[in-house]
Amino acid sequence: KTLYSTLGKLIRKRFPFTVKIAESSGEPYTTGLTDIAGCMAVMNSQAGVDQIVEQILAGELGQVWEHEDKYENPADGYRAHHFILVVDEKTPVEIQVKTKRMSMISAASHYPYKNGNLNGELLLELTDLAWKADKGDDKAAEALEPYLADLDRLQEDLTIRENPSGEVAELQDSFRQTIKKLALVFSLGKFPEEHRTEALELFREHGRVIGVDFDGLFKSAKKPEKTASQSHQPKRDRSLKSKFESEFSDADLKKFDPIKMTASQRRTANEQAIQVLQKEDRAISSADIDALRKYTGAGGLGYTDGQESGKRGLLNEHYTSYPVVKFIWNKLAQMGVKHGNILEPGAGVGNFAGFIPDRDAFRMVMVERSAISSRIARLLY
Repeated sequence: KTLYSTLGKLIRKRFPFTVKIAESSGEPYTTGLTDIAGCMAVMNSQAGVDQIVEQILAGELGQVWEHEDKYENPADGYRAHHFILVVDEKTPVEIQVKTKRMSMISAASHYPYKNGNLNGELLLELTDLAWKADKGDDKAAEALEPYLADLDRLQEDLTIRENPSGEVAELQDSFRQTIKKLALVFSLGKFPEEHRTEALELFREHGRVIGVDFDGLFKSAKKPEKTASQSHQPKRDRSLKSKFESEFSDADLKKFDPIKMTASQRRTANEQAIQVLQKEDRAISSADIDALRKYTGAGGLGYTDGQESGKRGLLNEHYTSYPVVKFIWNKLAQMGVKHGNILEPGAGVGNFAGFIPDRDAFRMVMVERSAISSRIARLLY
């Protein structure tokens, strides 16, 4: 672990590692850090991974304290086994077991993931190829090989560029429109069959250069658009279960009462939400998600960060209330807005996303300058 990661965990846990029994359930739990020391077992095939996992589960290396099976619940397609083993009754050690291909993709995606600008669509495509290749699919292995040949370039491919210059942004927008036209020509069968592979590779390479995910846009552009006449099946209530990087939790705010709190209650709720953000994503529970939902921003609470621009931003950090959000969505529906793309340029913690009428009919893009609020919105939606 890095020093920053270790200090972050020490805020939430105590040292050293000890085992206690919870009074309510009678189940053991730990205090202290459980994955500050560890290693990685990298195998050439899926069969090798399965063999190692079988040995660990049999207790050959020590007591299995925790087993996170990312084959059963992949994170953005990432598949591996993460174990916490207690090897001498007092020292926990983390062991990650994965294939070589998955390890290389994981290494290239580490920094984009930590910085919050990971190209999730490309990662999912590559990990799916790796999963097939590890099980013996030669075509998948051949398709994946060019990406794994240069990990520095792969890391660049997996990074979504932020705040591009005006010229680059204009070029990106133009390229996106061209991709839509290309997808239409392909769908209509108007593009010469013998040149399709070459054309796709040229477009894919151009997208890498200017920071646009060609494959993701091309696939979405080829999907038929929904029409107002299409019927939608009634949806079950969505729980506030968190899945995070692999699948956003999609909190449905329509079943909650409006947030009404005094300034003191708001401060307490905000502090609780910020404490949740100190956890690793995998440690955040459903109750934590509800705490994040109640973050109301700093407007009117007297916070300051020492700079005039920051003071003004904090002073005006009021997030649209549930009744107003619901009213606006209802008015849009009355105006005939039934599907399409929605841009929320000042999203806060994402209240408008929480009241979206139909998640299958709308595609919503949220932008938020506050680091705290934007991460809450990302975890909620």
